[in-house]
Amino acid sequence: MKRTLFLILMAITFTNAFSQERFTIICDSWPPYQIEEDGFVTGFSTEVVRAVLDKLKQPYETIVSYPWKRALTMIETNNAHGLFSANYTEDRTKFAWYPSESLIDSPWVIFGKKNSTYTGFESLKGKRIGTVRGYSYTAEFLNYINENCIVDEASDDETNFLKLDKGRIDFTVGDYGNGITIIKSAKYQDIKGFTDNPIKKDGLFLIFNKTKVNKEFVDKFSETLKDFKQTNMYKSLYNKYFSL
Repeated sequence: MKRTLFLILMAITFTNAFSQERFTIICDSWPPYQIEEDGFVTGFSTEVVRAVLDKLKQPYETIVSYPWKRALTMIETNNAHGLFSANYTEDRTKFAWYPSESLIDSPWVIFGKKNSTYTGFESLKGKRIGTVRGYSYTAEFLNYINENCIVDEASDDETNFLKLDKGRIDFTVGDYGNGITIIKSAKYQDIKGFTDNPIKKDGLFLIFNKTKVNKEFVDKFSETLKDFKQTNMYKSLYNKYFSL
């Protein structure tokens, strides 16, 4: 009985320790994961993050989106507690905790015109490739396009898809869910994603600043997120944002 009471008191203390400071959680605008409409952020990752933080009873400020490069700088310079949706890169672990559980795992694929062909990196040789400044691609992919292609950097995916539609680049690369959302939203009729040969498949995470958030909270966040991903609510959110 005493042990049970002790564990209950410890759990209450543990929860309260994480609930004292209101977190600043930021993101970029990246449909369908983060969707900014009239100054309010929705989207798949946003709804998942809100649900898990609410389950942890962790207060947070209104989630605000910024251009990705600025958002990444904010988390690196201790100006935010958390940032989503971030891929894993070794350099970010210097200033950010990665939970053991991702918000979702997603493939990154090549997008091109429907009459184009992509069967691997060799298909890109000599072509104009659209990338986004600040995004994390694989070293293999970056090495290949820097040595064999014309690389055209943009500040966001929407710009690259517009360039692709207008014929100003030959291919772009991006997250498949984001790509099909852009294609549907802009009503591009002549663009497709080549899903047979993804350049990578990795998780999208809510990362936490190491100075502002302790590791114990990150571990608790991971556990709660893992449990949440088994619920009907998570499945419902997935169907809401990824059904064609």
